[in-house]
Amino acid sequence: MAGVNEQTIRRAISGGQLPATKHRGAFRIAPADMAAWQADYEAGVPPDSAATTGPAAAPSAQSGGSGDDQVALTAAKDETIRELSADVAYLRQHLDQVTEQLDQSRRELAVLHQSTAIGLASLTSVSADQRQDAPERAPEPPGSTEGASESHPHPRGWRRC
Repeated sequence: MAGVNEQTIRRAISGGQLPATKHRGAFRIAPADMAAWQADYEAGVPPDSAATTGPAAAPSAQSGGSGDDQVALTAAKDETIRELSADVAYLRQHLDQVTEQLDQSRRELAVLHQSTAIGLASLTSVSADQRQDAPERAPEPPGSTEGASESHPHPRGWRRC
């Protein structure tokens, strides 16, 4: 969006030149802050070394940050962990439901496949039995219409002449 490499943006955020917040692993930058940073970047303004915004300004235990800042930071981390844990629990539950539905579909398909195979086998054996038990008819002499009218009656009772 800014027309610069992603690493340039990340360096500006970590260096405190570009204010951003991190939400669920992604940085959020206000459009006004982005526009101001981009104008400075394009104008060649050197980064302000005294900037105190962004992740670089977060106090750490080694830098001697105040106790209130540490409590707030710890609370924010705990909240993020709770949100992510809830997301993981939801996704696991959804995965279990989808897996159960897939297993049920597979069981139904197996039953359907088995019943189809049994039906085909019974149809095949009946057809073979009928072919073996059927009496063979003597061929009718040419020009005979008696057998034709009995085996294939014409609609409306008409007969061939």
